[in-house]
Amino acid sequence: MRVSQNGLKVNVTKHLILLLLIGLAWGQKQYNIEHIVEQAGVHKKKFSDEIINGEVFQMYGDMKVPLGKMRNGKREGVWTDWFDNGTKKKQTTYLKGKEFGLKIGFDKEGRKEYEVDIADSLNFTSKSFYLDGSIMTENEVVNGERYNGTFYISKAARGSMQKKIFDSRKTINTYEKGVLIQVEWFEDSNLENKVVVKVDDCVNTYDCLSEEERRFKNKVEVETAIKDAITKTGAVIEIRNDEEEKVLLEFKMITNKSFDGNAKAAYKTALNEIDAPKKTILKAIRTFMMIGATEQWIIQNPDGIADDFDRLTPEIFEEIKNNNIIAEAFENTTEYYDLPTLNDLIKHRKIKFDNPIQNYVYKDLKDLIYDLVELISPIKNDISKEEVQKAIININNLFTNYNIILSLHNNGLVEEQRPLVFKCLSPN
Repeated sequence: MRVSQNGLKVNVTKHLILLLLIGLAWGQKQYNIEHIVEQAGVHKKKFSDEIINGEVFQMYGDMKVPLGKMRNGKREGVWTDWFDNGTKKKQTTYLKGKEFGLKIGFDKEGRKEYEVDIADSLNFTSKSFYLDGSIMTENEVVNGERYNGTFYISKAARGSMQKKIFDSRKTINTYEKGVLIQVEWFEDSNLENKVVVKVDDCVNTYDCLSEEERRFKNKVEVETAIKDAITKTGAVIEIRNDEEEKVLLEFKMITNKSFDGNAKAAYKTALNEIDAPKKTILKAIRTFMMIGATEQWIIQNPDGIADDFDRLTPEIFEEIKNNNIIAEAFENTTEYYDLPTLNDLIKHRKIKFDNPIQNYVYKDLKDLIYDLVELISPIKNDISKEEVQKAIININNLFTNYNIILSLHNNGLVEEQRPLVFKCLSPN
């Protein structure tokens, strides 16, 4: 059947009108948020299988308040949350049910609190604002991690800055390409406070590290410096015997836990329970008895020196005394983050360390090690190579013992591992 051009135009017009009416009918369909339920990420009308397509509202008394639109059961376009007083709380843009694009938060006075531009849940940029409208933070998050800009974080004040037991502070943390470079500390926890009382440099100092991170990084750096110094100075480090040290550890544990420190009473039990050659066990017993007597003398005579006690070499005497000073310093400290570092103990001359560099202005153990290495240069021959080597060996022993005692202290095992020497010794 042939159809005239005029007839075709009439039919097309009818179809367009019909589609327009259907579209208007869909757009005008409205749903009460209280009558909607979400199933597997799709919103449906309660007590039916009808997928929501249309405008969504919420009733406040007798008022119908628009919230946003849904298409195919998912939020689409701009959605608005409201305070009970009728002012905007938040505007969020959605695409196929997910936050995408601009999201803005307000306070009850209508002031902008924050603004977020969302690519997805792990990638976005944001700003937060003070009450006066000025920017407090402006940043970028990439793959769920702080990447660029300034971020607000509440942190506990420590050390000299701490004014009360729970001293929570506002901080603004600056990142560059995922690296924390600066922390600004404010007077208190009030977000509106703009008074900065301290700025931590996270690039050139340990300021921004936690105490645990700080100790670990310092330990690694000092350990690296010692190894480098041993190589460059040719210092000969005593090779520790792992089997002997293990047997000594086991004997001290048996003696102190089961026999109240009486080595003679623990003798037979040790021979039966420690899986090691008898010769090794006997060496551990002799070490325990020899060092134990020395440690008791040192504890009873805190001002005593090696010349007052001629049963051991001065080097062994000083090692035992230093180890006890370290343990006592830990015992007298109540908080982990206040535990003295080896650097603290040397700097404040709590432990004995013979520095061959006269009138040395001590700053840091790592710097001291590198300064000692420089003395090997032929130009700086006022101190012998042997003196430098001896100092490096001494630092290595202090470093090793300090970390052993720190581990014992953290695990509550100091008393179990007395006397505080960790290798089998022989009398001079």
